[in-house]
Amino acid sequence: MSIKILANKNAIASRGVEYTAERHRRSRLSFEKLMLQIEHEIDRNGGLYPFNNGILNGIELLKRAGKSPAYLQKKTEKIRALKTEVNAWLKRVSSDIPVNTTSIRREVNRREKEIVAALSASRQAYAELELEFAQITADLAEANQKISTLQKDIATLAVRLAGETITQLRPKTKRA
Repeated sequence: MSIKILANKNAIASRGVEYTAERHRRSRLSFEKLMLQIEHEIDRNGGLYPFNNGILNGIELLKRAGKSPAYLQKKTEKIRALKTEVNAWLKRVSSDIPVNTTSIRREVNRREKEIVAALSASRQAYAELELEFAQITADLAEANQKISTLQKDIATLAVRLAGETITQLRPKTKRA
């Protein structure tokens, strides 16, 4: 073989290595981004995984990442390391969320009861505030009626006093 052919083969091989390294880097980043996104989804849903009937596992993670179920079964060192990292993450996250339908249903029912109780308390508070508002409105109308009556009385007294002489009384000062 000539040197030119060997150099060409080495260039192709090195480009292949670079390409696969870049692909793996992108896959790892997409897994990391997806895992972070899933954690946020679980937080937003109060500790429940909102997809796949609440069940989060490796198959669900691979499906959401757009990878085949066999992707993490490859025997390369980088894939084994990624699989170990993904499995540790799944174990950590899954320990905090209910994983079977019974526990998920129980959690959803508990939340529903809390919401119904909060709604009932809100309705009660609203009804009490409506009664208080009605009472304040009635008190205000009564106060306005009294003000109107007093204004009429003042006007009547002013007319009666208009023709009379009014002397102002000054307090006597003490002389020393």
